[in-house]
Amino acid sequence: MTELRVVNVICTGNICRSPMGKALLEKSLAELGVVDVDVRSSGTHATTGSPAMRAAVEAAERRGARVGDHRATFLDRAVIMDAHLLLCATQDHRDHILLGWPDVDPRRVRLFNEALDLDDQDVADPYGWDDGVYELASKVIASAMAAWAQRLADGTELDDIEFSD
Repeated sequence: MTELRVVNVICTGNICRSPMGKALLEKSLAELGVVDVDVRSSGTHATTGSPAMRAAVEAAERRGARVGDHRATFLDRAVIMDAHLLLCATQDHRDHILLGWPDVDPRRVRLFNEALDLDDQDVADPYGWDDGVYELASKVIASAMAAWAQRLADGTELDDIEFSD
């Protein structure tokens, strides 16, 4: 049996980008038949227990991903150390982790859009904007998560990273 790999998808409040990312990554992994990845999400400034924004839920659902039962989780050391791979919406999130926990291997902390050939690696926060901005964010996130799912399906993405707590 293959070891279960944990991927944590991270944004700020864990109510917009990361819940969409989690659901869209799960959908992409399922489509590829990948069953050895446990996808979670959290936020650098999350209020634990908060639901996802309605517009985020609807945008993800239009792409066939389920977000409705999501509850926010605060990103802390335990959450970080439990994950093999941390996928961040922005460079600021990545910096937050690497500065706050300098013992974390930087190769474990990546960006959503790193899997795509884009000039801007950050996924802008749709919070406070209209539904069209959530729709655009979900489109970008869906593309990024499909690319990450393929990398994880290929089985080599985490091979050279030592995982320890």
